[in-house]
Amino acid sequence: MKCPGAVQHPKDYHRDIAAEVTEWVCFQMFDPAELDAVRPYFRAVDQVAALPKGEFIAYNVESGEELRGRLF
Repeated sequence: MKCPGAVQHPKDYHRDIAAEVTEWVCFQMFDPAELDAVRPYFRAVDQVAALPKGEFIAYNVESGEELRGRLF
C-alpha cells in the first residue's frame, strides 16, 4: 500500500522514499538543491521555477503525464 506524503523541501525527502513516489506535485521552487532532488523523477522540474505563486505542475511517474493547475 502506498502512503501519501508531502514535504516543503524535497531535498529532505529520503531517496528511498522518493523512489517510491508515483506522482510529484510541484509548486514554484528556485533553490537548485530542491530542483536537483526532484530531477531524477521529473525531468521537466526546471519549469516549476517559472511558475507564478499558486500554480503547480503534477507529474505522474508511471504514465509520464503532466497536469498543470492553479489553486489561487
